[in-house]
Amino acid sequence: MDRITGKVSAISLPEFDPLDSNASGYRDYVAYFGVSDDGKKLLAIVMQLGRPKPILKKLLLEPREDLANSHVLLLDGRDNRYA
Repeated sequence: MDRITGKVSAISLPEFDPLDSNASGYRDYVAYFGVSDDGKKLLAIVMQLGRPKPILKKLLLEPREDLANSHVLLLDGRDNRYA
């Protein structure tokens, strides 16, 4: 949102997972959880608006065989599985 004109415009958030993540913003930064293209890795991503690439992209969860068919959400550093 442009603070002067009030115009709202859409932004692109690469690897954004709309099922498990909410984007949180501060000034011109946006932080959110993302999922890799193959759906096996959970990432923490920080984007600066106006830049095409993330300024931070950190792997939070490595793929594991026992989690291959389950949906994973991280809370308090633990794996919480649900159907």
